Amino acid sequence: MTEITVDSIRDRLDDEFSETIQDTDIQTEIDAYLNFGVNDPKTLIDGVIDRLAENNNTSKTEVTQATADASGAAPLTTIEDMGVNEEWVTLEAEVIQLWDNDNESISQVGLLSDGTGRVQFTSWAKSDIMLLVENEQYRLENVVTDEYQDNPQVKLNSSTDISLLQDDDKKDISHTAEFTGSCVSVQDGSGMIKRCTEDGCSRVLTSDSCQEHGTVDGEYDLRLKLVLDDGTEVQNVVCNREITEELTGMTLEEANSIAQESLDTDAPGREMEPLILGSYFTVSGSPLGDFIAANEITAATDSRDAEQLLINARSLSL
Repeated sequence: MTEITVDSIRDRLDDEFSETIQDTDIQTEIDAYLNFGVNDPKTLIDGVIDRLAENNNTSKTEVTQATADASGAAPLTTIEDMGVNEEWVTLEAEVIQLWDNDNESISQVGLLSDGTGRVQFTSWAKSDIMLLVENEQYRLENVVTDEYQDNPQVKLNSSTDISLLQDDDKKDISHTAEFTGSCVSVQDGSGMIKRCTEDGCSRVLTSDSCQEHGTVDGEYDLRLKLVLDDGTEVQNVVCNREITEELTGMTLEEANSIAQESLDTDAPGREMEPLILGSYFTVSGSPLGDFIAANEITAATDSRDAEQLLINARSLSL
């Protein structure tokens, strides 16, 4: 195993934050993870940094520094190609929507697009950085990738450098994606789910635990995650509560009753599946990573054999 030292942790920390941390504090956290049997270097380093941030009432994003290129910026990437595991990246994108926000800790929240996809962004008030303007295109150096409602998002922070793109550098960006095909799969995570209720967060909970906030009470919601097939390619689609209720005819209240009667929160999803599988839809909405976040779904006429598409799709999963 590669030896993890105090200096190897400090190399990952923001300089200003690093000055406030004692060597003994870092070594204590390293020893705790080693004694617990954590031997993977990446897991250990990430865990120690998480603990240092938690102990100082801040976030991992705020205490780590970007892996910069020669210009001092994190690598330029596209929304389509970026990861979701707290990577530092640079994006060139347009602000296509700014959303209302009543959370005092958040300065701005909205939607970015670069032509390859869309991604939600959050700018924290304590970062004290430039405000973005709707319909303007920016170069955003040193933003941090994350995940929000099963979709990628980026966090703007105190290390983020923001500049307007000049006319010669601006992109021709389409704001809507559309796809028509038969539903060949209703994916796991469809039906009744629970979301985090902490301010500014609505991540899907796993065993009543939020990736960001730990164990929380949460609140129930409805969602569909579909795979559509047009005979030549497939498209992942995620549907919010409103569209899920429209497609299935099942309200959240009805889903909750089904779950209570069966003592199984997966039961509503199983009842939804046969109502959707094999149906032919046209979906339009926002491209988010590999998914289209549906704004509208309408029934379409399929000129092909939907049953054969289902057979083909199932054979691929065997």
